[in-house]
Amino acid sequence: MLFPALLPLYAEEHSRPSQEREAEGTEFNSAKRLYDSVPETVEFIKDIEFGKGGGKPLHLTIARPKKKPSGLMPAVVYVHGGGWRANDKDGSHFTDKILMLAENGFFAVSINYRLSGEAGFPSAIEDTKCAVRFVRAHAKEYQIDPTHIGAWGESAGGHLVALIGTSDAKAGLEGGGGWADQSSRVQAVVDYYGPADFLTGKNPGST
Repeated sequence: MLFPALLPLYAEEHSRPSQEREAEGTEFNSAKRLYDSVPETVEFIKDIEFGKGGGKPLHLTIARPKKKPSGLMPAVVYVHGGGWRANDKDGSHFTDKILMLAENGFFAVSINYRLSGEAGFPSAIEDTKCAVRFVRAHAKEYQIDPTHIGAWGESAGGHLVALIGTSDAKAGLEGGGGWADQSSRVQAVVDYYGPADFLTGKNPGST
């Protein structure tokens, strides 16, 4: 599994109730920052186009170790929260996550996807799957192990990564954003308090 070694690093910041961490429609910045700036050991690259959503460019931000590893890196696609209707990949709360991953030897990206005010379901999951395909398509260039790609998201992002983990190409959620020759399957998912029961509107916690 990709993530167990990172859980202690993440636990302290998220020890408070979720309502204190998350305000839908904000950048989730009520949480204490993990980083004041990009660590010297991390290379940080913003606004890489990874595909198209509704004909418009979609962008991601990369965080990766500056010192190239001897072997291939596992990769993580991080998906921000915000009720499917707000926020951006470069919110400080989200940037902290990929910086933490990069410091610990992962190739990490934080992605944007079409929000509900622009496009309805399944646009967001189509864009998220496109990001996974982009990462896999560029595995050789970025020194990534294409058999070790995970997805991590919280709140709405948690819901989206759960969909990635439970749907294959037959589900009809791939979209036409690009890299159709690549698989959007992932080898690990961290769904952090993503909505799962839409009949009650309640979220009992992370899965």
